[in-house]
Amino acid sequence: VDLQGNPTHLNQDWPINRSTPVFLDLCNKEGNQAYLPLIREVELDIRNQSSTVGHLAYLLANITPAIGYSQVKPEEIGAVFALSKGVGGLVVNHQGQDLGEEDFSSERKYQVLAGSKNVVEFIVKKISRL
Repeated sequence: VDLQGNPTHLNQDWPINRSTPVFLDLCNKEGNQAYLPLIREVELDIRNQSSTVGHLAYLLANITPAIGYSQVKPEEIGAVFALSKGVGGLVVNHQGQDLGEEDFSSERKYQVLAGSKNVVEFIVKKISRL
């Protein structure tokens, strides 16, 4: 719910163009490689503040339609998954597989894309060309 007690839902009608702000984690080599097709083709307004919590806050406030990470600890995924799904978002890995079906291990890190369905699916399609 928002500050006035109204239910919060993600905007599902985001356009896909150069002014669409998408927050991606570009603070590591894996992130830069994963999101290179989006960066090269400049099809979205790629932004980075390297904060999972900050990106999630922008998503929940409908400031951005999607957030993405290439190296997420399993303990961070729970918050991203629950809050994003709770407001009607899609949460998948870079192959488009629902993270709700994943068996998480503390031994590894994960890829996560979360947000409005149309934008997340667009990102998955673009990055799968690698």
